[in-house]
Amino acid sequence: MLNRETQVVQGEPFSDDLKNGVGRFFFTASLGGTLGDFTARATLNHRGGYPLLGVPPQTRVSAFNTVDLFFSYNLDDLLPNTLLTLNIDNVLDEDPPFLNNAAGYTNGSTLGRLISFGIRTKF
Repeated sequence: MLNRETQVVQGEPFSDDLKNGVGRFFFTASLGGTLGDFTARATLNHRGGYPLLGVPPQTRVSAFNTVDLFFSYNLDDLLPNTLLTLNIDNVLDEDPPFLNNAAGYTNGSTLGRLISFGIRTKF
């Protein structure tokens, strides 16, 4: 992220949010494939760490990395245009980095591992 300016009220000056408290580097990489009716994909998500100014004794928030998995099975033989899906977000159940403030955590979701099953169809 090269620039992130916000304006609280129209007409007021903009503030540079990247000066303190926002990471600049985000990265997502996926690898997957399909074999017959089965599809699988793994995704690595990275949110870079960042320095903190004026928040003693903490001077930095760590990077946050998670791995997500996606699986689907095509049921065309039984039900045309229908897929069974399984999503597992944050497979390793990583906790986001700690931030020494009222919120307590930052730089990522605090949900932890999230598993969802689905049926997707077109009609």
